[in-house]
Amino acid sequence: MGPGLKYHVITIAAIFFALTIGLVVGSLIVSPRVADRQQRAIGRLQTTLNQDNIALHQKLKHWEEFGGRISPVLLKGRLANTPVCIIQTGDYPDALARVREALQLADARIPLTLTIGRAYDRPDDVLNPSLVPLHTANPLLPSDRATVAESLAAAIEHGTPIPNDLFTRLEEAQILHAEVDSAQRGPTRIVVLVAGSRIENDTRPSQVDQPLIEALQRHGLTVVMCQPQEVVASDVENYRRLGINVPTISDIDSDIGRCDLILALGGTP
Repeated sequence: MGPGLKYHVITIAAIFFALTIGLVVGSLIVSPRVADRQQRAIGRLQTTLNQDNIALHQKLKHWEEFGGRISPVLLKGRLANTPVCIIQTGDYPDALARVREALQLADARIPLTLTIGRAYDRPDDVLNPSLVPLHTANPLLPSDRATVAESLAAAIEHGTPIPNDLFTRLEEAQILHAEVDSAQRGPTRIVVLVAGSRIENDTRPSQVDQPLIEALQRHGLTVVMCQPQEVVASDVENYRRLGINVPTISDIDSDIGRCDLILALGGTP
């Protein structure tokens, strides 16, 4: 349900609430005949509003059907053979599937998909000690939050993680889960970050997203963030509050949102 339709439904509910109060109060001070006329008027208004609501739902359904048919045509070939990495930091797995779908419709390549684990969202005084054994075993492995972000950014940019078992070791530490398409591996300049929080006042945007985005941007990578339309806490607002300067898509679960994503990534006819 789109925002406009939501506001329309809320407005209708408010009207009926106000009319009901008016009817109850008015019936105490006016004659039964006047109250009866008021009741019939409310009935006619309810019928009209119900008909309008049905018409709006039908229009919305038609637009959704149209978007579903036209988006594959509009997106086809716009990112042909362009490698794009996906990183999910948020709590909505379905949003990642919609991003992947949009990229595939645009004929992009997806050499790497990273899902950041909640272990990486822990405070520094908990996270960093958990990385010490990895770094001790191999000094090329990251030793704290900042070097994890830097290592991931370098691996995405160059197409090869250093050390080669970087993803495996970080997965063992529950920092991330990596899906690598060996046939598509290579340097990547574009990253889609999939956010959206199920928790109010979540610390993840500042502890995970921000340092990761800053590392990606230091390596010259283009980053676009997206999230579903229905989220408990909007990371679009969190990004603005933190001053994270990347394009944001707030409705990746819609056809319009997927088209916006491809255009934001530089997709051209």
